[in-house]
Amino acid sequence: MLLKFSIFRQPESEELWLLPADIPSNSAKVPGAYRQNRKIAIDELGERTRHKKWQMMVPYNATEKISKNLVWRDGMGEHILWLLRGEAQRRLFSLRRKYIFHANVDEKLATATVGQNIGPKVKTERVDDVAITDASENEMSAEGTTRNSHVALEDAQKTKQIRNTDTDKSRDLNSVPIQHESDEHPPSESLLISAILYLGPPEIRSSWEFKSIAVENQSTQVILFNLRRLFPSGAEKILSNRTELGNAIAVQSSEMSAAILRHMLRLAFYIEGDETASMTLEELEEYNQKKRGC
Repeated sequence: MLLKFSIFRQPESEELWLLPADIPSNSAKVPGAYRQNRKIAIDELGERTRHKKWQMMVPYNATEKISKNLVWRDGMGEHILWLLRGEAQRRLFSLRRKYIFHANVDEKLATATVGQNIGPKVKTERVDDVAITDASENEMSAEGTTRNSHVALEDAQKTKQIRNTDTDKSRDLNSVPIQHESDEHPPSESLLISAILYLGPPEIRSSWEFKSIAVENQSTQVILFNLRRLFPSGAEKILSNRTELGNAIAVQSSEMSAAILRHMLRLAFYIEGDETASMTLEELEEYNQKKRGC
């Protein structure tokens, strides 16, 4: 997988910025240059004024004047991680519940057992001690994220970037609408599962991104995603919003789920091999201090 970079004009300052153009893909006709979809590959490009290897990403048709005045964002690798997590989680939240099933993964991560469909959302009465926020399940918020608390909300709005939902905030239960499914759920014996989203123990947060796994009563293996690695602070919410049974959810094969899983794979490929991707902001700052001290 590749990341595309193109030139964009900042509307207020009129500065020209070199930014990712395909998260989401909305600039297909804009000329650009490509880099491997890996955080470690982006980090190698350096910063705005130090180790300026990022200049190799300037599009071939840019004039010399434009090339000299381009602005590169410091912390570009972190910025792209934020965008990819936000896009993957936004699409995951959009997956219709008729494609989601209860599941359980064994201790050896060898086999997944798939149960019944999770069914429509059940209306929950208000609990007095529930924290009230403006964020519903489908909203994006740049505030409260473990890795992006330094990202200003108005900055995200100005650049029309998708904001991350990887938050620790509680949801207002009264604001969650009841979802009514008009389609009948297929019987379990006719299911074709394409992925298992697994909530393992906290210690796997910094280990693997995805594996292959067998599914009971299915001849083909599927992708097993490590939610704690992909969404460090939002993994438990992803599962608890959909099921209280088992340690995973199964995703039925469909055109809609295929598009969603593609974005999850893109995120998984991006963070593969990067030891900092699952760190909290505090852990990252401590890591960088130690690195600078060496």
